[in-house]
Amino acid sequence: MLELNQTEAEYPHNTTIADLFTQQAARTPDAIAVASGDRELSYLELDQRSNRLARHLQSLGVKPETLAGVAMERSEDLVVSLLAILKAGGAYVPLDIHYPKDRLAWIIEDSRCGS
Repeated sequence: MLELNQTEAEYPHNTTIADLFTQQAARTPDAIAVASGDRELSYLELDQRSNRLARHLQSLGVKPETLAGVAMERSEDLVVSLLAILKAGGAYVPLDIHYPKDRLAWIIEDSRCGS
């Protein structure tokens, strides 16, 4: 039988997504990592931008077990933000900007993101 979605792959179980990304950026710094409309970021640019934002987030208190709410349109800035939160040690809570305000408030309160 032919399997159409064979996605099984070996990967290191003792490292984070942020670390894996950093390793990829070191291997292919000039390759395009993100393309959004007419804007592109190389792995090096994405790594540098996410590192800067991660340091800023850490200065604001983001650390392991911190949940950070993210409400942004899909863009290269969204990818930078998500990666930065992971690099800072936190986890992100996606917030759909099209949800009603009371729904967003409930998600923020229930997840305790930002507290």
